[in-house]
Amino acid sequence: MMSASQGQDRRWLQQFTALSAAAVIVFDAATILPTLAGLYVIKRAVQIDTFEGINMLPDDLIEGALAWAAHLVARWI
Repeated sequence: MMSASQGQDRRWLQQFTALSAAAVIVFDAATILPTLAGLYVIKRAVQIDTFEGINMLPDDLIEGALAWAAHLVARWI
């Protein structure tokens, strides 16, 4: 049987774990997409192709998404 103190410690640990996991997910969401977008822009600027002459990424779709994201950021500023 657990004492009241052990139960409180356990609840605190569960809450801390949940908040830590949420913080990691938010950090990942806030950094991975901008990083990938930046790498894509650099890839286009330097004209790097993984396989010469084969378009591996839907450039029009990605550029449209980047323009939409830039529009959203501009609205916030």
